[in-house]
Amino acid sequence: MEPRWIRGRYDAAAAAVALRSAPVNVSPDGECWIEIQVGELDIEVWFPHEPGSSEAPSLDTAASVIAQLTAFDDVIQAELEEASRVSVHEAKNFMFDLSTIVMNNDREITLSYIGSEVNSEFDVRFEHRDGAWHRV
Repeated sequence: MEPRWIRGRYDAAAAAVALRSAPVNVSPDGECWIEIQVGELDIEVWFPHEPGSSEAPSLDTAASVIAQLTAFDDVIQAELEEASRVSVHEAKNFMFDLSTIVMNNDREITLSYIGSEVNSEFDVRFEHRDGAWHRV
């Protein structure tokens, strides 16, 4: 029996609520991030902010990313499932969990995954163009 990767495993609606209510952390060099936990998912959202700016960083793009988190993850899970079919490794070596979301700017995000059974990780990038997020 071939493994079936879990789809829809993250509660995007709860993550969006947590995002809006979480405190914004600001490092001395002006980097901003928010840490949230929804169920078993720990998310760090890093996003740009002008150092020294008194204006609060916008969460709109982060919220749009969170809203589509399940769709993004389902794409990745399908790719992992397909990769396991042609691999000489055990299927469990392809079980990865989302660890970090990095917003490089308002037009690009990186989802970082870490292996739950093996010491490995990979990143997936999406760009926002033509009104939608696209895998790069």
